[in-house]
Amino acid sequence: MKQHKHTRKHRRRKSCKIHTHFDLNSATAFGGAAGLIDFVLQTGMDKYFCTEELGKRKDAQFQMDDVALTFVLGTLLGQERIFHFEDIEHDPLLMLKLDLPKLPDTTLLYKDLKRLGSPVGMEAIRSAQRLVLKSLLPKGHDIVVDIDSSVETVFGNQEQSAVGFNPHHHGRASFHPLLAFESQMGCCIYDELRSGDAHTAEGFAAFYEAMKKQLPTGVNIRAIRMDKGFTGEKVFQTLEQDGRDYVIKLKWTKRLAELAPNLAWHCITQSDTEHCDVASLMYQATSWEKPRRVVIVRRLDIDPQEVLCADWFWEYEAIATTFDWNGEDIWHFYNHRGNAENHIKEAKYGFAVDQFSSQNFNTNKALEALKLLAYNLLLLYKQAALQPGVRQWTVGRLRRRLFLLPGILVHHARQWTIRLPEFAQRLSTQVLQVAT
Repeated sequence: MKQHKHTRKHRRRKSCKIHTHFDLNSATAFGGAAGLIDFVLQTGMDKYFCTEELGKRKDAQFQMDDVALTFVLGTLLGQERIFHFEDIEHDPLLMLKLDLPKLPDTTLLYKDLKRLGSPVGMEAIRSAQRLVLKSLLPKGHDIVVDIDSSVETVFGNQEQSAVGFNPHHHGRASFHPLLAFESQMGCCIYDELRSGDAHTAEGFAAFYEAMKKQLPTGVNIRAIRMDKGFTGEKVFQTLEQDGRDYVIKLKWTKRLAELAPNLAWHCITQSDTEHCDVASLMYQATSWEKPRRVVIVRRLDIDPQEVLCADWFWEYEAIATTFDWNGEDIWHFYNHRGNAENHIKEAKYGFAVDQFSSQNFNTNKALEALKLLAYNLLLLYKQAALQPGVRQWTVGRLRRRLFLLPGILVHHARQWTIRLPEFAQRLSTQVLQVAT
């Protein structure tokens, strides 16, 4: 029997002519963000910016709380740089929620962010941050703090930027901020913007004291975890004088390598693909004033009995600590510090904390602090409003699935209603605890 081949007949596509009218005055691109905006306003964080010390005239069209809320909400909704805020200047939803005829323009944002970078302005931002941390870290909560630094490359001539260690853009000027995160929630407790040529541990004592002041009353630090950039007598003394336990990775030196073969190794993992040993000793580096406990871990990807000289193939790690736990527990406890890298990535990719739009250092300092305030506000919103299964979503995914929905504002019978696409109801049921 002859078989016929059925092929799809080529169809020429015709472009449908659509007429365009620019008369939709009540449309917003952030229809799904109404609940988020209400949540930020209900925190009352704007009250900390209503201060005469910031030098804002009483008859000014936009007060400092208007500017701070504009920047925080714009950052939550994906505006990465200051000039991006011109895209939301006339958004009807934001104008209605903030009770403003329009949002501050970019020129005013540059000017007022410089005010927020002053000592008084930074204290206002820190006070708002403490308010959020009080809800994220309830009283009686013992926390583990991960402290890390970040290299943030600049592509201009920003004030106090300098050439320093930069693994991704060699020879480019950068900033080198310090950041402290709570290990479980991932909230940023404190940040300090510094010049790009600053050493990792530079100014650690002042940073540590300022970080403690940010913590709510009744929240205790259980331990501090840091990488090998913070190895140094001044860091150890700062923590030990405060009675603080720590777990700090050390640089692998020639002196440690000479001690390794004679240690009493204890095997903690043995298989065909990996062999791992741990040992502990009291060790004093040449720059230390006293000996400290050091846990050493060595790993090998093959069975050491199958190679002629296994000492050449071991990979070593050294960790200084005040804990008296066994070496394996110390090693696993330190490895959880890796979550700090994920928190920094979320702050960079989701909130653009590494994007600096101003030449002025104080403005950039306020920019970073406000973006991290927005970062913490989203963490609090996740806990309060989202389903448990979606609380691990990144801010980028939440924007795509929930916040950036087209909507039309309708005013009828002295009430405002926002009309959203039909598919948004299914999305809100999946994401929100109480569907709108």
